[in-house]
Order: sequence, then C-alpha cells, then structure tokens
Amino acid sequence: SPTPSGSETATPTPTPTFNAPSLQSPSNRALFRANDLITLRWIPSGTLAPEEIYQVTVEDITAGVIYIDTTVEPFYLVPEDWQGTDSERHEFRWQVAVISADSPDTPLYTTEQRTFTWESTQETE
Repeated sequence: SPTPSGSETATPTPTPTFNAPSLQSPSNRALFRANDLITLRWIPSGTLAPEEIYQVTVEDITAGVIYIDTTVEPFYLVPEDWQGTDSERHEFRWQVAVISADSPDTPLYTTEQRTFTWESTQETE
C-alpha cells in the first residue's frame, strides 16, 4: 500500500443540510386593499425535522406591533385582526425562521425580510 505523504486531501463526508426557506409571495412592497386576505408563502429547501417548525414574524411598522406565530406549512394566512382599523395604510415587515419547538428563541435559519402595505379598515362605532 502507498505511504501517506501528509499532503493528501480528505474526502468530505456527506452531511445533511438545510438552508433557510426562500420567500415566495407576496413580492416586496406589495399593496393590499382593505378587503384583501394576505397569504405569506415561502419555498422550503428541505424537510423539517420532527421538532422543527416555522416561526412567522410580522411587524406592523406603522402601529409598532409585532406578531409572532408558528406553523408547519410553507404558508401563513395573516389574521384579519392584525389589520389596522384607523383608515390609514399600514406598512408591515415579515420574515420566516425555522426554529426548534424546544428552543424557540434561537432560530436555526432565518429568511430575508420583506415588506407589504395593507390598507386599514375603518372602525365602526
């Protein structure tokens, strides 16, 4: 057998990889009317492990409110009660992270952020 010289290159061992999901829609800076329903969608780059979930963070920049929810699906329907009621357009920023259910404060992977604008409803008295 050949004698090792010490300058050999090690053969990499395949390891499972999972990259951050890729945001799909809505497009950055999309505008939604007051009566529109908003579905946030992303493309997963792998299969979630049994203890992993998606954490969706949506910030109403206009009102200064942050909403956080979780799902195992590659989409999220934004609840209507997150919509403003002051007859103004609200700007929102959103992103998705893959987290472990056991340690939700430490994201494993996080997407870039996108924004959208959602017209408010007018509160009736």
